[in-house]
Amino acid sequence: MKILHITTSYLPTMAGAEFVVKNLYEKQRSSGHDVKLLVPFTFYRLSDKKNIYSMPPYLGKLAFNFPKIASYYSYIYLLLLRKFFKFDVVHCHFIYPTGLYVIKLLKKHKIKAIVTPHGVDIQKYNLDSNKINGINENIYIPEIQNISKSFNKIIALSNDMENCLINTYSIDKNKIIKIPNGVECENFNLIKNSKKSSKKIILTVGRNHPKKGFDLIPLIIQYLLKNKIDNFHWVLIGGGCSK
Repeated sequence: MKILHITTSYLPTMAGAEFVVKNLYEKQRSSGHDVKLLVPFTFYRLSDKKNIYSMPPYLGKLAFNFPKIASYYSYIYLLLLRKFFKFDVVHCHFIYPTGLYVIKLLKKHKIKAIVTPHGVDIQKYNLDSNKINGINENIYIPEIQNISKSFNKIIALSNDMENCLINTYSIDKNKIIKIPNGVECENFNLIKNSKKSSKKIILTVGRNHPKKGFDLIPLIIQYLLKNKIDNFHWVLIGGGCSK
């Protein structure tokens, strides 16, 4: 099968979605599929120029500030790409703005397509704000609903994302497939700790971003201590934008 992945962000940018795309891309290629990756507007040099494509970097600023204008250039580029790589399926990562870049192609050429939102493009983590992904929700919600119509299926990475798609964006539940992020077990080795501790160890691993809920940890600890539960040691692993 010929598969084209399209994402707004890829390595060396370090975040969850970038690794999800990388692992999918590499796993599908190792399984015998013909897979290409398009990062439409990036400021970085990409490692595999034969299979990973990008548009001219100077369009990057245009893409982020004027995504609807950038979608025109993306459409032209995708038409040219399709001349020598006739992909059977398009897998978009992030409904917005990536989905916006391909909807014209999908509508005109009836190509099978799926999309995976990765959280920031659909979830509101600041309940006091009227913005989602930096855009007023009264404009953003109809935009997401319109873009979603062009895709055959939408992948939800969690129950929370599935509920968000249904309740916030009124996406038909039958259009949603729930597939959690995979884990490469071979990358993890169990290390036996010779030092025994009488305390329970709580481990939290993740990027310190407001939507991850790290700010709730002090409140949780206060609650535990208030209820005389102090036999624990809490370990946090991960950096991020909020330290």
